[in-house]
Amino acid sequence: MPLRQKLILKVATAIGIGLTVTNTLPTMASSIDRTQLAQVSQSRAPLADGIYLYGQSTQAEQIGQEYIVFKVRQGKVIGAVYMPRSEFNCFSGAIESNHIKLSIVDPYDGTAYPHQIALETLAPIASTGQLPREVGLEGYNQISRLSDNDRRILNVCLKQ
Repeated sequence: MPLRQKLILKVATAIGIGLTVTNTLPTMASSIDRTQLAQVSQSRAPLADGIYLYGQSTQAEQIGQEYIVFKVRQGKVIGAVYMPRSEFNCFSGAIESNHIKLSIVDPYDGTAYPHQIALETLAPIASTGQLPREVGLEGYNQISRLSDNDRRILNVCLKQ
């Protein structure tokens, strides 16, 4: 394989783009079945299904700091962005390979605004021997405990 093709393949793999390489690795390609490819694809999902809380501060409920609480299910997200003791805006969207693509809804007039939050790789997960990585949201810190208020806000958005 020429050097240029190798570099393109390495870059595409690093950023999660699937490429089809023909007639370059016939023995390797024939030994990989669709089930294995599906497992690798699922293991590359940046954020697993679950509920997440991120904040500009490392501590919850800090006045003047922005927080994001959301639920991930099969690559889709629903949640809210808020500041403590202030209004919140619900959003929905999808996780893509290097960002979360959102549609944030204005609570007063219902207008939806597009927004993206970049995903940043924090650390590879070496213990599994697979490709997943630990990711975070650029500009935010993950907070492990949701408050009752976080759950209340999230539930309002999940019901819309």
